[in-house]
Amino acid sequence: MSGTRRLPRIWKVTMLAAWALTTGVMEIVLAFQRGEKAGERALFLLTGLVSIAFSCVLFVRPDSGAVSLATVFGLFSIVYGVSAVFASFEERRRRTDPSRSDPVSA
Repeated sequence: MSGTRRLPRIWKVTMLAAWALTTGVMEIVLAFQRGEKAGERALFLLTGLVSIAFSCVLFVRPDSGAVSLATVFGLFSIVYGVSAVFASFEERRRRTDPSRSDPVSA
């Protein structure tokens, strides 16, 4: 009976790991496709690498306990949130600074 109850939990953790892996790969690709400065590119790379590391932990140990999963997800959310705040400030600065020329992307 306990084996059938564990399967949905492992499936949910595996789907969360797939989401984190996809997000990390997309952020690393976007870091090199956009015409960003070195600091902005490093922020995208760091966030992408943290996301990929989070997904690796979940793929290797999908049966980990709820407390450890909550701790890892909480740390991931903090790093992701801080990087989103920095990215929003950079975007705001970019929009208000008329002297900055953004590259045209197709």
